[in-house]
Amino acid sequence: MEEELLFSIATSIGDDSSLKDALEKNNRYKAYKIVRKKWEKLKNRLNLSEIHVVKNDGKSFVNFIDYGGGEVKEKKSYNLLSFRKDIQKSIKTGRPVSSLFICRYFAGFRSIYPILKNKKLVGAVSVGKRIENIIPVIKGELRKNSFIVLDIRKLKECMKPQIIEKKLKGKNNTGGYVIIGSTGIHNRKFIKENLKKKLFTINENGRSFLFTIYPLVNFDGNTVGFIVLEDDISYIVNSFNRGIVNFILAYGILLIGVITSIMFFSRSLGRRLSNIEKITEKLANREFKVLEQESVKKEDKIDDIQRLKNNILKMGKDLHNYIIEINKQMMKLSEETFTDPMLHILNRRAFIQLGNTEIEKAKMRNIPLSIMVLDLDRFKYINDTYGHTVGDKVL
Repeated sequence: MEEELLFSIATSIGDDSSLKDALEKNNRYKAYKIVRKKWEKLKNRLNLSEIHVVKNDGKSFVNFIDYGGGEVKEKKSYNLLSFRKDIQKSIKTGRPVSSLFICRYFAGFRSIYPILKNKKLVGAVSVGKRIENIIPVIKGELRKNSFIVLDIRKLKECMKPQIIEKKLKGKNNTGGYVIIGSTGIHNRKFIKENLKKKLFTINENGRSFLFTIYPLVNFDGNTVGFIVLEDDISYIVNSFNRGIVNFILAYGILLIGVITSIMFFSRSLGRRLSNIEKITEKLANREFKVLEQESVKKEDKIDDIQRLKNNILKMGKDLHNYIIEINKQMMKLSEETFTDPMLHILNRRAFIQLGNTEIEKAKMRNIPLSIMVLDLDRFKYINDTYGHTVGDKVL
């Protein structure tokens, strides 16, 4: 979504006929006025961090940057193709380029759009947003807490030393990484050790968290950091653990009996007992495909060993069905947590969560947010006259 937003802004600026004329006539003062007007209009409204207009020879024309520690407004000429490979590619190919890029001032997402006049390339415009400005978008769209982990070494390779110093001041640093955004986890070392995994969980202070990791790959194809999505799954984990404990208590005696029986069988029956042992191990590891591979034989004309195997397979099916039922109940409980049981609409807890999300989005986009409240006049009269059952039907 952010890539599309940046691209549409870059397209709008690049298609401005007045800016095209200014580039063609090398009128830097006119271009500065045009871009400054757009910058002041869009910077706070869309959380932009950069509008940079470049000539077709790769030299900077006008540049507006908000790097989080101040603003830079330039209207001087200097060659930037040596450190802006993304702009270099767009000018060379005449095509738009969108990517994550670390420049002298900030790490962020950028869209570069080539500026053409009469089918001739006269320049390019780069529109960017700092990576930390993406966090509210993720929270608003995915309804999940998130934070960003950046490799300090990669930042130092590209960014100005004084900008790096401001960037790291007051931030949570851990083992060569800087954490941007908030997280409920205090064990930052544990986060660093698990960054190369796609998923990992952690228990801290009686709560369980699930982390989903997405690598941040820059224009050159190098991983410069990670976006981490954080979910509090304490409620689900606790419900599942309670179900497992109850199941183990219910079937514990049966399992002990199975193990004791196996110990008393003759060695000559080792092959059959080994098969039963493997089935038991697979069921213990929740490898329920073994139930499809092994069949329960009819009770007539079977010996005690086969009867034991039948009992284990039946127990395995019970276990499998129980776990499936627990998962269904957990999903149902998750839905019921946010749904009014009588009206089957979102309840107060859902209203608070969704409301916070909408507030984040409204703040980010600098747009008004309205809430409409409906009140039913004389509703108490209905309850008092016809009873609460009728009142429920009215609702």
